[in-house]
Amino acid sequence: MVKVSTCLEPGQDHPQIYAHWGGTQLLVNLCVTPLQTWLCVYAVGHLCASQKIFGKLKVSFICYQISVVIYQWTSFLYYVPFRYAGLPIYYPFCYIAEFMLFFCGALTYIMANIFWLLRLLSVFQGTKWELSNSIRRVLFVILSIVFTVFPFLAFWIGFTSHCVRPLRCTDFDILHAFSIYNRHVRITVFFFYHINPDKPHNNFFFFIIVIIMIIISSNRDLWECYGWDNWAWTGLTALGGIVNFGISSVLAYLYISRLRKVHQLAQNNNDVSDGNSYERIQRSSVIAVTSIISTMIAIGITALLQTEYFFMNIDGLLNGCLALSAFNFGDSMYKFLCCGCIRAGLVLELHPNHFGIKTQ
Repeated sequence: MVKVSTCLEPGQDHPQIYAHWGGTQLLVNLCVTPLQTWLCVYAVGHLCASQKIFGKLKVSFICYQISVVIYQWTSFLYYVPFRYAGLPIYYPFCYIAEFMLFFCGALTYIMANIFWLLRLLSVFQGTKWELSNSIRRVLFVILSIVFTVFPFLAFWIGFTSHCVRPLRCTDFDILHAFSIYNRHVRITVFFFYHINPDKPHNNFFFFIIVIIMIIISSNRDLWECYGWDNWAWTGLTALGGIVNFGISSVLAYLYISRLRKVHQLAQNNNDVSDGNSYERIQRSSVIAVTSIISTMIAIGITALLQTEYFFMNIDGLLNGCLALSAFNFGDSMYKFLCCGCIRAGLVLELHPNHFGIKTQ
């Protein structure tokens, strides 16, 4: 296989070592990926079986959940088995891996904004707080432009990722905590201990695990794909850090402003149902604002640190849970995540029982 070159700046004899929280990234990927997969299967399965939810909202929710789980698996494969197996030094791994990482990451946040916008339209449809056609068109036009532009930037970054640089974990390295010799001894003992002549399929399963562990532990040199074009990186960062941040801020404002108006009417003991139950308005608004704010924080931290992406993995799982909580089949998730805040009065003190309002 053809190997790629290392990244050398002018005047450098050796490539600069890339410091990374590799141990934290590995732990986050190992924990988040299976949880995200289960969440996607559960959410999509229940939504497809539901007869009450249909149209664009249903499609956007399914696309969002699938895009998140694809991003989590792409991140997991890149940061765990592929990197520790030494694949980044071989052509054309970096081209494909970098394109998939940036494409899936950007797609996840764009689909999140589309979903929360459609959820906003659904919740306040037919009420006096319904979104005007002009604001609706502007938001959809901006999201359409972003959705059209970002794949080209992701492809540009992937196509220009033409070299690698050495990687050093600055926190801890789980897979290389022991020597290769001791690890192989432990793997061999693990395999023979689990051999069962009566269950050959189990033997095959453990044999595959042994092979994977040997491959991962046999390469002590870690490499990171690098060399992408600065203009493409700047453009994609601007889309994620500025445009997405701006759209998220607008959506958060639209939710909060409408929720405050509902709150004011509730204080005056007026009818706030207006075609929608108070509980539905409060629930959707609180979930959407929490999700949007968590995304803004995750993007901000990632943009500041520039090297740590596990915040996006955690945010993806949290947003998947919050999106699930927006529907009736996610009641248990909603109670687990949000009811503590509502009982404590942290969300604008909007518990409906305070005003004697009936919820359905």
